[in-house]
Amino acid sequence: MEELATTDPLTGLYNRRYAMARLHSEAARALRYGYPMAVIMVDVDSFKQVNDRMGHQSGDRVLAEIAALLANGVRHTDVVCRLGGENFLVILSMSGVREAAQLAEQLRDKIQNHSFFGSNLQVTISQGIASLETGSQGVSLNLLIEDLLNRADHNLHQSKETRNHIAW
Repeated sequence: MEELATTDPLTGLYNRRYAMARLHSEAARALRYGYPMAVIMVDVDSFKQVNDRMGHQSGDRVLAEIAALLANGVRHTDVVCRLGGENFLVILSMSGVREAAQLAEQLRDKIQNHSFFGSNLQVTISQGIASLETGSQGVSLNLLIEDLLNRADHNLHQSKETRNHIAW
């Protein structure tokens, strides 16, 4: 029953509810022990066109394949979640912006070069990265996480202006 409450049925990834709980625990741990933590917000570029051109069922298959590529492209300590629609979140413990940017580039390359349905359909992603600010002890954990997600979202929107891009 707990798995149903924390898992996205389409992709098998963790859902938004789990992502928020995990962010709280990872951020608390990072602050307590003074190690870095970063997130990568991922958005599938022009996904509406995939749905319009190929149908929603095919769009769902594309999302499921992207989810698998993301999940298989991260370390076992990282967590990939589907926030909703064509948006994903990668939570990286013990990683700063530099490591997150390297991983984001690997994920971008992996998805861009993947052959969806064995066809010539090319899908790309845009990504926004943010890291937990060190020295934030004494600040509300909820405010820190809200700021982290806002910065990642802001960077994601910057990267979407050019598509298939990463911003931090």
